[in-house]
Amino acid sequence: VDIRDVAEAHIRCLEAPLDRVGGRTFNVLQSNLQIAAVAAAVRDEFVRHRVAVDVQHAPQPPIVREYECANERLTAATGFTPSRTIQQSLPEIIEFVHDGHDDFDNPRYYNIDWLTPLREEIESPVVPRARLVSSSGTGS
Repeated sequence: VDIRDVAEAHIRCLEAPLDRVGGRTFNVLQSNLQIAAVAAAVRDEFVRHRVAVDVQHAPQPPIVREYECANERLTAATGFTPSRTIQQSLPEIIEFVHDGHDDFDNPRYYNIDWLTPLREEIESPVVPRARLVSSSGTGS
């Protein structure tokens, strides 16, 4: 799903009457795609930009999930249906990468790597520090 559609879905939910969206979970998607279809679309778009891509097929996981998500609940509650296709999004993503945003090893691109230090910080006990104030009123 294109990030602009995700942002629009958030805005629509924030603006919608609480009785329509409160306490509810919404799927946000333009279409249901298997990872192989996403990889093929990415490869094809990179090839159009004269960038060679080698798609490596991994073995199927032991549990294969066969389900589809739908937007009906989102559309009914907010009137919004995501519309940007992967083919519309990919050229802009490739341009973004070409502009130097290519640090894909950065933890911010991996939820677990990014959130683990934050979780550790939140869960670590905080020991309050004493603050000494001199007679002149300045802290030390």
